[in-house]
Amino acid sequence: MPLHPSTPATPPDPRSPACARRRGSRTALAAGLSLLLVAPAASAQAFDPFPPAATDGPGTFSEQTLAVGGTGGYANYRIPALTTTNDGTILASYDGRPFNAGDAPQPNSILQRVSRDGGATWEATTVVAAGYGTNSSPDKYGFSDPSYVVDRETGTIFNFHVKSFDQGFGGSATGIDPTNRQILHAAVSVSEDGGETWEGRVITEGAKDPSWAGIFAASGEGIQLRYGEHAGRLVQQFTARTGGTYKAYSVYSDDHGATWQHGEAFGTGMDENKSVELSDGRVMMNSRDSAGSKYRKIAFSSDGGHTYGPVTLDRQLPDPTNNASISRLYPDAPEGSAEAKMLLFSNSNSTTGRENVTVRLSCDDGATWPGFRVVNPGSGAYSTLSPLGDGRFGLLYETQGMNAISFASFDQAWLNATCASTVVPDTTVATGATVQVPVRVTNQNQAPLAASRLTIDAPVGWSATTVDVPALAVGETATVQVALTASATAAATTAANPVRVQSVLTAADGTQARAYGYVTVTGGPAGGAVTSLAVFGKYTTDRDVAAQPYTVGERVPYSFRVYNTGTTAYRSTATGNLTNLSPGCNWSSLPAGGTYLCALAYRVVTAGDLADGFFVPETRWYMNADQASSVSLTGEPVDLVDRRPSLAVTVGEPTVEDTDGTGSVNAGDVVVNQVTVRNTGNVRLTGVGATGLCTLPELAAGAEASCGTVRRTLTAADVAAGSLAGRTVTVDAVNGDLAVTGRVDVAPYELPTTPVSPVAVDVAASAQCVAGKVQLTGRAVNAGDEAVDVTIRTSAGSKSFAGVEAGRSASQRFATRSASVATGQVSFDVTAGGATSTLVASYDATSC
Repeated sequence: MPLHPSTPATPPDPRSPACARRRGSRTALAAGLSLLLVAPAASAQAFDPFPPAATDGPGTFSEQTLAVGGTGGYANYRIPALTTTNDGTILASYDGRPFNAGDAPQPNSILQRVSRDGGATWEATTVVAAGYGTNSSPDKYGFSDPSYVVDRETGTIFNFHVKSFDQGFGGSATGIDPTNRQILHAAVSVSEDGGETWEGRVITEGAKDPSWAGIFAASGEGIQLRYGEHAGRLVQQFTARTGGTYKAYSVYSDDHGATWQHGEAFGTGMDENKSVELSDGRVMMNSRDSAGSKYRKIAFSSDGGHTYGPVTLDRQLPDPTNNASISRLYPDAPEGSAEAKMLLFSNSNSTTGRENVTVRLSCDDGATWPGFRVVNPGSGAYSTLSPLGDGRFGLLYETQGMNAISFASFDQAWLNATCASTVVPDTTVATGATVQVPVRVTNQNQAPLAASRLTIDAPVGWSATTVDVPALAVGETATVQVALTASATAAATTAANPVRVQSVLTAADGTQARAYGYVTVTGGPAGGAVTSLAVFGKYTTDRDVAAQPYTVGERVPYSFRVYNTGTTAYRSTATGNLTNLSPGCNWSSLPAGGTYLCALAYRVVTAGDLADGFFVPETRWYMNADQASSVSLTGEPVDLVDRRPSLAVTVGEPTVEDTDGTGSVNAGDVVVNQVTVRNTGNVRLTGVGATGLCTLPELAAGAEASCGTVRRTLTAADVAAGSLAGRTVTVDAVNGDLAVTGRVDVAPYELPTTPVSPVAVDVAASAQCVAGKVQLTGRAVNAGDEAVDVTIRTSAGSKSFAGVEAGRSASQRFATRSASVATGQVSFDVTAGGATSTLVASYDATSC
């Protein structure tokens, strides 16, 4: 079994933001090894490993968490329901599960939070229907699985849920006796004051055929019909366990909720299901498939939900056997209008795990779903959509491994969708071969569609051309040919287990339309089975480190998406400089073509990381823990602070080395300037240096160090001109991927007009530790015949001595108040006969 959920996907288009060099994602691929051939077990989905964050434009999006398990007196919160009252108040309801995450018959309670400002703030949690007792109490009862229905004509609000005693859905007996503790009952709480107070009712008799066993209302939100002879009807979807299978049906009221009756149960392998009224007044049912097809089931009713026609699979709506939501984009649109045809759908857009919560848009009563935007690529399960009445839409969904409830809101612009249906036919291609795929594009907008571009997203290792789509009038259709090339390692599939691809049309204004297509692969790779892996990594938070820099000990989230690009399943494991790579990113058996998202790894910030201002994720990914079958991935630097590297360079006063000892300035003498560098930025620098000057392995923020000397040898032309031209000193350094350069101009040197008198003075310098601090010592010995004046200069100070007699010495110690010094120099200005010469002695780097 997997160690955490997964979702098939494909790599990003190289032109997409996900592949940007700066702070983007990184990819590593490991190619094939010949192994025993294993039949493919999964298909890949077609979307970027890291789609744009929900908070990215266009449009507006916001999100907040309303409940987290283990707080507020409940061990777990699940099963969201959402609606907006006639006055714009938002009601959010969900289960409070007191002891664990268990369904009925645990004595769960129906809870509610209310927002009166469009979802910006929320009032404290209240109870709609309170459970009683413990799991072992003989008189316990509980309520689970809320769903709202609002009567827009009267303002009455209904909160449907189950009432349990001793049995849940799977163990419920047949019958409708409201006192029978072995029956799972249908209940509804009714509010006439906008959700402030509630009156509980049991409606099992109207909602259930006595021959059925377990029943329950599908959580989320029911509807009120607007069109035709059944206008005003309130409709809530239910599931029944009968005839050895799960069936779907509607419970409805034509008297504003005074009484309720059930329609006919239909289908097999049904489950939680939702309904929506279409533009022509029909009701479309959209259901979870308990039979495990991994797609949504749909059926239509022409009598207001009493009966439904044949059930079919919608392969445009993959689903991991999970609850979902369907809603009108414009609830009040006139019958038959273009706006009435526009629908929203939300679910965990995955076939293998409850993750990747996505919102879809249809412009043709759910026949196609061109709009596509990911809310949360990580953990996300049950979701429910509801118009908020102000042009925005609310989404209440389960997060954090089905242990929390989050509320998101967005506007239509956020969907970044255009009403252009694209149809990708079922296609067959040989491994490594290219096939022309005819994609049909229809303009469903109410205005002409300008010329656009279309391509096909496909699994890692596949490729597709991008083609032009001509401008289309309203309702016009065009077919374009896209060349799709299968990977050389693509495993052979069957029609029942195809590779999923996705067409992507990008309009001139940047909006997009998408549709899934299915490809059967024949042949398989030459030479037998292939084991190969592709992995993408990305820093997955939008934290503003300038306003909120990281501190030591904080966790920095980092996500990976891993693809099995070979033909055989393997166990995927990872090691590296992040925490929780194992077991958090392990996968017990990743099938061929399969993929998973690991959002559980993180870096714990160290003092060294903070000094650098960044860290670089380093990971290695293994197939079957085989060192030979692995791939390394080095990520982009992740900023921990707003890095501002800077380097200052200064030079000391010039001195002259009298190389010929003549006492005069001649060609060949050397003019010397000491160079000092200082890190004036906020992060550590490395590789500090300049050719011919110095090489420093690192320089901490605020630190200063000697960087050698600039030595300029006088030429005959310099002596004749009486001056030495200036020059520019350049010192380079880096901070990770950021380079910095410090520059300083060394001024021209004017040659002295008075000859330099020769002196016979020996100089020496040393650095030693005294009481934990470095002390510098300079000593000059007069080896000549005449007295000299000596000034000893160091970075820690200077001292002058007048009239040092022949054979005598001048010596001085200087306290630095530092525990360490880099290699440096002590200068000695020696004056004799009216002329001054500068001598230099060096000392070694010292640390106490």
